[in-house]
Amino acid sequence: MRQALLLGLIAVLLVSGLPMGGSGVAPLLGGHAILSTVGQNHTGPGGRAAPIFVYDPPARGAILFGGTTWSNGVVGCPTTTWEFSSGRWANLNVTGPRCRNEAVATYDPALGGVLMYGGSGCRPAGPLTGCNDTWLFANGTWTNLTPRISGIRSPPVNYGMSMAYDTRDGYALLFGGTITSTPISNETWAFRNNTWFQPKCGAARCATPHARAGASMAFDPAIGHVVMYGGEGGYDSMVLNDTWWYANGSWFNKTVPSGPVAPHGHGAPGGLAYAAMTWDPACQCVVVFGGLNGIFTMTNRTWEYKSGVWVGVHVAANPRHLWTPAVVYMPGPRAVVLWGGQPLLKSTVSRPWAFNGTTWYRV
Repeated sequence: MRQALLLGLIAVLLVSGLPMGGSGVAPLLGGHAILSTVGQNHTGPGGRAAPIFVYDPPARGAILFGGTTWSNGVVGCPTTTWEFSSGRWANLNVTGPRCRNEAVATYDPALGGVLMYGGSGCRPAGPLTGCNDTWLFANGTWTNLTPRISGIRSPPVNYGMSMAYDTRDGYALLFGGTITSTPISNETWAFRNNTWFQPKCGAARCATPHARAGASMAFDPAIGHVVMYGGEGGYDSMVLNDTWWYANGSWFNKTVPSGPVAPHGHGAPGGLAYAAMTWDPACQCVVVFGGLNGIFTMTNRTWEYKSGVWVGVHVAANPRHLWTPAVVYMPGPRAVVLWGGQPLLKSTVSRPWAFNGTTWYRV
């Protein structure tokens, strides 16, 4: 399914378009405060699909790297590193990894920086090529950790994985993805002390999620577990709709039946892959936006996951139907910020949005 999905989307994305216009500033609502508008004449990294976008506490900004640009049928593969802070973009002008999309990253407090792994090399004239290098962005500098990694094992050449920092267990957690030599993976990996390893199951009965790529993942401090949702399950299966928790080397299936999108309607988002997910301290919940909900169909719905319950959020305004957007919670302005993504038949999105718990606003 994955190759057919990508090739099909590439085939139909030959028609370019422009992001919706307009900007807005929302008041403090539900513990959120919206970033100041940057206006129509803002400058920034341009639209990107499947970038990394991670909040870096020491820098007090969100770091953006990689992704694919698509405009007027032309594919781009940027290598610039940007920082988003106080509603403004800054090009950091640093030398870093080679261009890629579908890499994964998380802030690693033990390393004091943004940890990035893998991705797909951007080669418009050739096949997708996976990466299996490990990088750290800290103090304004990229460092290739691959030569320093202890041991001889590391995750396979991989892209479309899921990653989050597991605060409870004290390591960066990685799951699934597409492996160059095989369709998709169900392997679990962890990174700590410059070492990749596969955690041992600590439960009485061990379970493993089905192989998948493009699942959404975040650490939920309220329940003390990593939460993973959905993904696409390979060539012969549709997008997945299962919910998993991870702790102490063990996966726990917490799937509930899908439900309607309603202000207080419980259920689950249904099949969803390549959606954006982040922890939002203001609502004490995990926020999920967008993604693929079928072959060549996308959604612009917003969901919250709180205390083990999915709730669909009705919003007055929202971004387009997108897949591979990136989202991050920024504590300074207390806002969930979304960047990039790819709408069907349109160019990659190049303006940020902010979520105040009730609606999305252009910033």
